Amino acid sequence: MAMRSNLITDCCIVMGTSLAVYPFADIIDSTTRSTMRLLINRQLVGTFLSSRSCDATLIGDLEINIKQLLTKLDALDYVLELMNRENALHKQYQKNFPKSAPIARTKTGYDR
Repeated sequence: MAMRSNLITDCCIVMGTSLAVYPFADIIDSTTRSTMRLLINRQLVGTFLSSRSCDATLIGDLEINIKQLLTKLDALDYVLELMNRENALHKQYQKNFPKSAPIARTKTGYDR
């Protein structure tokens, strides 16, 4: 599915990865040569080392780069609000549902 979707992708954003784990690492290379690719990462990785003409990179601290990008897009407050709502929902979920039973380890592996 992801490989087929890349045929109609205008922009592929990659963040915080070594691009060393497959099959995910293949997704970035399955984009067309004219697809804009944006890498937001601590260092250049994968095929971004020999960039294409439509590549852009933000190299450095991921959190700082994302905050700067969202600020320039005038979207930082909106995203922070979404994160706060999601965190509140997660806390409510944890409060309402007990933790599942721990998994016991046996000689043959893991049993539930």
